[in-house]
Amino acid sequence: MRWMLHRLLPLVVISCLLTSCWDRVELNDRAVILGWGMDKEKDGQYLASAMIFIPQSNNNNSDGNLASLSKHFEVFTGKGRSIMEAANQIQPKLSRTIFAGNRRMIVIGESMARDGLSNILDEYSRNKDVRLRTDMVIVEKGTALSLLEMVYPLEDSPATGALKIHENTGGLADKAMVYFLQAINDPGKSPTLPQLSLSSKEQSHKQEMQMTGIAVFDNNLKMKYKLNVDETHSFFWLTKKINKFSITVPIKEKGVINVDMHRLSSKIAVKLVQGKPQFEVKLKGDVMIVENETALHLDQMEDFKKVKEALDLKCKTDMEAFLNHIQQEKTDVVGFNGYIHRKYPRTWHKMEPTWGPDFARASIKVQANMTLRQIGLTGTSIENEEDPD
Repeated sequence: MRWMLHRLLPLVVISCLLTSCWDRVELNDRAVILGWGMDKEKDGQYLASAMIFIPQSNNNNSDGNLASLSKHFEVFTGKGRSIMEAANQIQPKLSRTIFAGNRRMIVIGESMARDGLSNILDEYSRNKDVRLRTDMVIVEKGTALSLLEMVYPLEDSPATGALKIHENTGGLADKAMVYFLQAINDPGKSPTLPQLSLSSKEQSHKQEMQMTGIAVFDNNLKMKYKLNVDETHSFFWLTKKINKFSITVPIKEKGVINVDMHRLSSKIAVKLVQGKPQFEVKLKGDVMIVENETALHLDQMEDFKKVKEALDLKCKTDMEAFLNHIQQEKTDVVGFNGYIHRKYPRTWHKMEPTWGPDFARASIKVQANMTLRQIGLTGTSIENEEDPD
């Protein structure tokens, strides 16, 4: 008997120390959030929007009606004087417990972005249910609620559609929030977020969304200005967040050529001249010509060089326009400060308090050296080829 007690006693003690899932919540009792939106109302209050997945209607859209796609989700709203007060107004409207673990998209209205995101980031950075691998977008001249309530026919929800649009335009959608938080903690660097716009078709009463650029924020996390699509390409190129995109290259007095650029790379070097930083930017990439609307014969060396020169000039001028814009705004969105910090740490310690004005006066030279890999099957435009007959 004693022998059995000696053997059973350790098992009894261990079983008492084991934990179990007493606080678990069944999936059927969760309100799964697909997307989240925040707006600032005219009366100064916050409007929170939660896109809740509706599992009962997975197979209810077999009739082919686009409107039936909205049955996959429902948008619930809450209003309050603070972020948490607005969010807490949503739970009393739901029969299930809110679960934000699957949320991959946070949408911010432009009025909210211009008012400032410090309150949002404070709450989101503390909330254990908020995933860091989350996309964040700004709705240009619109509200987050309008985006979440629209019907997007290509995906099961407009939140998923916005996420994939961001991915397909070259952005790192699952790291938008992480990059924003990193920029906040990087002295001298201005944080950015992607920006979407909504447009309506009068005839069909449908809405479309489109990636329109990048929203730039100041040190107080208030939206300051916007980078357009071309400037966004240059920004992504310089920060190594994009590997390919397409552009139209004007050829002087000849027409235009459309090209696909891929394998993009950039290099930034800095040196101090009389105590002032001078930067040199080098751009490289491979180019494939997809459309030739000129009379140039690309299989001839003289015309080939003209296209090469025009392409290098286009990349150079676009990058210079982007850099001039951010220097005028005194916002280092690229992170030029980091190159000074790494190479000249003592100099950066002196420059840090006045980096905005110093960055505006810094010299930045751009060089572009693109490589034409493919010119197509024909040397000239087909419509400009001479008729053999």
